Amino acid sequence: MTHLTTIKPRKNTDIPISKELSKQKGRSKNTTIIFIPGLLETADTPLFVHTIDILSKQKDFETICMSGTHFYGYGKNVTLESTSISAQVQDVTKKISELKKKSNRIVLVGHSLGAFVSLLVKNVKIDRVIMWDPSLHPQQIFASTTCSVSTNKYYDPHIKQTISAQLMKELPLLLDIPTMTKSATCPIGIISAEKGALRVVAPYAQHMRISLGHMVIKGADHNFSTFQNVTKLVDYTVQLIKKRPPRERRPV
Repeated sequence: MTHLTTIKPRKNTDIPISKELSKQKGRSKNTTIIFIPGLLETADTPLFVHTIDILSKQKDFETICMSGTHFYGYGKNVTLESTSISAQVQDVTKKISELKKKSNRIVLVGHSLGAFVSLLVKNVKIDRVIMWDPSLHPQQIFASTTCSVSTNKYYDPHIKQTISAQLMKELPLLLDIPTMTKSATCPIGIISAEKGALRVVAPYAQHMRISLGHMVIKGADHNFSTFQNVTKLVDYTVQLIKKRPPRERRPV
């Protein structure tokens, strides 16, 4: 089993990796895939580097990994103390608006907490949302976080980071997956990792509005940490992108 290698940092960290991997001259792209990283992930995370590298060889896809000013690690200046979910949603919405004249279809693919961000993007046309191993209740992510009375700052000893007050305020407002999927305005698909968050999602799968289906990668952990699992992840993602969603029944 081959594990993903650590990607060496680039000299200019202010340039999103998507510009290097996804821009292919002379090719007409029909679908733009926007990847939304999860907690403590960046465009340089091996999961996205190898996924985008594989997809860059397919002529039908333009790939972008969000790496804006509100995404963790961008330019080495963004931390959990300086970002929020609402700011990330605004960044993704702005990116979609910029791309709408260039792309026929826009697909959002979010991993972990990024899966919830993808569901919160509204008021722009999205062809579909694909969630990579989302956890059930995002508000439980910082369950061990404490607030200092003297500084009014939140600190999580598990990840050893200070969390922004805005982010802590927003997390409890997020509903669980079944409720969020039912309020979605586009088709949704889920790809779970057997050894990741599947155990908390599976019992609720029948209550979710996932018209594209729920796929599971056996043996995969939350980060899909082997080349074999990333290859399957990309294959399943492409299947969900190309799948024709069933027609919704209209009430009689």
